[in-house]
Amino acid sequence: KWAIMGGIILLIPVTVFLAMNISIWTPLQLLFYGSVFLYVYDVKIDKAIIVLGKKLVKTDLDEANGILFLGGVFFSWKYPIISLCSFLIIWLLFRRRNVGTSYSTD
Repeated sequence: KWAIMGGIILLIPVTVFLAMNISIWTPLQLLFYGSVFLYVYDVKIDKAIIVLGKKLVKTDLDEANGILFLGGVFFSWKYPIISLCSFLIIWLLFRRRNVGTSYSTD
């Protein structure tokens, strides 16, 4: 729960920025920011569980996707169409949690 609280605190300046520059993309950008946060959080938690459990599982592709999505957050202020990737990120999150590639449920 501490990560969610930290994420909410970091979301305050983003909300102020989006309120000052409101457009039709604002709801999608908020969804994009939230889904990127949840994806990166899920990948980091899974990596920590793997390291603590001393398992030999690679999470490089998932971490690379997280970095790519964070780059999308950086560029989404200029190109708001990037925020449509939030649906892809949500699909990846559901796939990670339902298929069993997430190691946080072990």
